[in-house]
Amino acid sequence: MGSLHAIVAAFLLTLLHYTHGFTLTPTIKPLAARSSSLLQAKPSRASHQLVPRRHFVFLPLLIPGVASAIDVSGLRLEGGGATPTNSDIAEQLRSGGYGLSDGSASTRVNAIKEGIRSSNAPPPQTTAPAPFAPPKEDLSVAQFAQKASSSPPNTQPNILKTQSALTDFLLAPSGPPVQVSLSYPTDWLQLDRATGGLQYVDQRNGDKLYVLRANLPPDTTLATVDKKWFTDVLFDPRGGIAKSGQNVESPKVLSAEMSSSVALQTPRKRVVLKYSTVTSNGLEVERRGLLDCYEIQGMAYMLLVGQNAVLYKKEGAERATAENIVNSFRVES
Repeated sequence: MGSLHAIVAAFLLTLLHYTHGFTLTPTIKPLAARSSSLLQAKPSRASHQLVPRRHFVFLPLLIPGVASAIDVSGLRLEGGGATPTNSDIAEQLRSGGYGLSDGSASTRVNAIKEGIRSSNAPPPQTTAPAPFAPPKEDLSVAQFAQKASSSPPNTQPNILKTQSALTDFLLAPSGPPVQVSLSYPTDWLQLDRATGGLQYVDQRNGDKLYVLRANLPPDTTLATVDKKWFTDVLFDPRGGIAKSGQNVESPKVLSAEMSSSVALQTPRKRVVLKYSTVTSNGLEVERRGLLDCYEIQGMAYMLLVGQNAVLYKKEGAERATAENIVNSFRVES
């Protein structure tokens, strides 16, 4: 390190000699003081002019390796004026980032190294989020079936954009999700977009469709369950329809028939319901319900389309729309 300092000192003196005529000349002192004689720097031809010292400020930029060895804490502070002084140089070195308040740039270098080590340190360990668990429901009554994902329903309109084909997955109480598909008029409005269910309404006449699910009673199947079970689970006060604000009176099953299609591997049943809804002003409106059901692992997955009884009895376009919806309903495990 000493040899490095000597080389740097020689370089500085050479630079000053060629720029300002600065030289070293020995001074002979009296014999009594010879033992303490030192080499003193005497400027030639410009002995009465102060040599500008700004060159020292730029040397750390030219020689980065020497910057960390510059200690300005020992510089004597002198008076002000236009000519730079020791205090100016010390302040420039500190403000230029070559040292901290202790006057040593080595502290700054060590701080930079510590910052690099800190930035390369691995991030703190975090606890993995718990997997999504749907809230437990009372499935002894019919609840709205929930989609297996929070994304919007996967729908595809036809060429004329009058019908939309929906294909998605529903949460199952146990095991993998079940696949559901159905077709409905494109202009029907989805009611429960935020909760992830499948409910749509025709805003012109109030026709609605619901996708629901409920556990079948023990030791029964879709074929053997009593038909009154459908009205009991659909319109129970604890069920999804009642909790959505729909008040139902006098429900009754008009017909219930198992599907005879050989192509269907999942048991399927078609049910026609009669009931009345009570409006906010207390009026009763008679309605018909078309219900399509599938049985998968002791669970009944149901699509209900409710329609005004007057429109249903007319057997017009509205009834054809309701029948097309329930005919398109499919559930597969």
